[in-house]
Amino acid sequence: MSEVFQEYASFYDLFYGEKDYAAESRYVLDLVRAHSSHPVQTLLDLGCGTGTHALSWRKQGISVTGVEGSERMLAQAREKVADAGGGVELIQSDIRTLDLKRRFDVVTAMFAVVGYLTSNEDVEAGLRTARRHLAPGRLFIFDVWYGPAVLAQQPQVRELVVPSDSNGVVVTRHARPEMNVLEHRVTVHYTVRRRIGVEIREAHAMRYFFPKELEYMLSKVGFKMIALTRFLSVTEAPREEDWNVAVVARAEEHGAR
Repeated sequence: MSEVFQEYASFYDLFYGEKDYAAESRYVLDLVRAHSSHPVQTLLDLGCGTGTHALSWRKQGISVTGVEGSERMLAQAREKVADAGGGVELIQSDIRTLDLKRRFDVVTAMFAVVGYLTSNEDVEAGLRTARRHLAPGRLFIFDVWYGPAVLAQQPQVRELVVPSDSNGVVVTRHARPEMNVLEHRVTVHYTVRRRIGVEIREAHAMRYFFPKELEYMLSKVGFKMIALTRFLSVTEAPREEDWNVAVVARAEEHGAR
């Protein structure tokens, strides 16, 4: 898995400025309450990006540790945490190999982080990381692209235009998807332009998943999948219209290391 979020990282918060991180953070805690009686005092956020989810949980009184592989993304997270007065532990690490030698009340991987683990071996390694940081009975909550929806809808070429400053300068992001059905993968080729002559190109490979595939992969490393829902719903089953789904997995007594 090669590093993504290089030059693209500097535009990340601009492109996702309308994303409701606070609602998503509350949603994770709603899922915990629906499926566990354990209180959440500590949370490990795998692939924390620029730290916005982590800060939302911190505001709710949770001790958060965020882990991010991209140095550029983590630099932005550190700046945001410092501006907010601190209170979030941030660590640069590959989530396939992370071992903090401690356990948390819940582990998360938000905004399709698991989908960046495109090979079976990488997915298993990432899931094992989540498992070794949880005691039996505790939950791992993450979201992924839903295979039936990806196949039904088919990824489309998209273009996003957003203002970057008060002077009217805009940034244009062109996204061209390339599907590999046999590999359960969509490679999104991004072209970002801020002004004439300034251009960034990055390719982000994303894996999509099917229910039985998730169930098997989770069970292999010591989890039981206990819920698969439409993203932002606690109870509703996903449909072919739902590109993103939430997964709730419970750490079993005899988890794989």
